[in-house]
Amino acid sequence: MEPVTDDELLEVLIGARVEVPLHRLSLEGPPRLRETGRGPAARRLEALLELVRRLSRAPLPRGDPVESPPLLADRLRPRFQGAFREEFLVLLLDGRNRILREVTASVGTLDAALVVPRDVLVEAIREAASGILCVHNHPSGTAVPSPEDVRVTRRLREVCTLAGLRFVDHLIVGETGYFSFEEERM
Repeated sequence: MEPVTDDELLEVLIGARVEVPLHRLSLEGPPRLRETGRGPAARRLEALLELVRRLSRAPLPRGDPVESPPLLADRLRPRFQGAFREEFLVLLLDGRNRILREVTASVGTLDAALVVPRDVLVEAIREAASGILCVHNHPSGTAVPSPEDVRVTRRLREVCTLAGLRFVDHLIVGETGYFSFEEERM
């Protein structure tokens, strides 16, 4: 398919022109769609956006390798787009850094997510994981670690060492960038 604009793509998909920017539709959802007043077209667009939302929120597949921090951040960024609360995910990994399971350790507030290291450890042991990789978002859009992020990372690293688990990394995913505690040697 030759390059087309978002507006043209939407028109092809739903058979009607929508006068609302795509990013606003995806963030505002059904109430904004109803304002377009296009009945069946609005319902088709609403269904399409819901499908995209579900695809972006699907857990990472078991057996998928965890490659580099930028690739992982890019894979997870759509999941966090438009989030108003911090979400803290833990990827349980085998000895070759393949995903065994994804665990949501916490869904917090606008600027914090309470993570209990013991709960993370229990899940890793239950799954017979070799290591863990933590990922969370900052709804503010910046990928700069807070003092609490640093404290939680240090605590998780200590707990993993005591339990004989590899602490692979902790990524913070922002709107356009990411922060890797391992890359920054923190």
